[in-house]
Amino acid sequence: MRTLTVDRLNAEIEGAAIEILETMFFEYAERVEPGSDTNASATDIWIGSGLQFRGEITGWFRARVSESAAIAIAHGFLGGEADDRSEVEQVVCELTNVLCGLVLSRLEPALAFTLESPEVLSDGDAASLRGPSRVRLNSGTLEAGFYAD
Repeated sequence: MRTLTVDRLNAEIEGAAIEILETMFFEYAERVEPGSDTNASATDIWIGSGLQFRGEITGWFRARVSESAAIAIAHGFLGGEADDRSEVEQVVCELTNVLCGLVLSRLEPALAFTLESPEVLSDGDAASLRGPSRVRLNSGTLEAGFYAD
C-alpha cells in the first residue's frame, strides 16, 4: 500500500469529478490544464461546501462551484429547476460528499474513512477558496481539494 497523502488525493479529484458530473448530474466536464484559464473571473459568485474526513489521514475536503454551474448541476441532479438557492446549495453539498467519498474509496478501498456531513461555506469562504483541482463545465467551473488538519 502506498502512503495516502493529501497530494495523492488531490491528484485523483479531476477524473472522479468528471465521472460524477457526467453520470449523476448530467453535465459535461473536462480537465483544466495547469496554468490555463477556466473562464472564472474575480467577480464570479461561488457556492461552496466542505466536510471533514477521518481515517488513515484526517483532514478536510472543500469544493466550490461557480453559481451558473451550480444551478446547471442542480437542474440535472433534481431533474428540473431548483426552486431556490438553498436547493442549489444542497446539491453542491451532495456533490462534495460523493466526490470526497469516491476519491477516498478508489485510492484506498481497504481503509475505513468517516465522512462528516457536508456544510455550505459562507459566501466569503467560497469566494476565497481556490482548490488545487479544477474542472471546466459547460456553464462554469468546479474547484476542489483535500486539506490536511
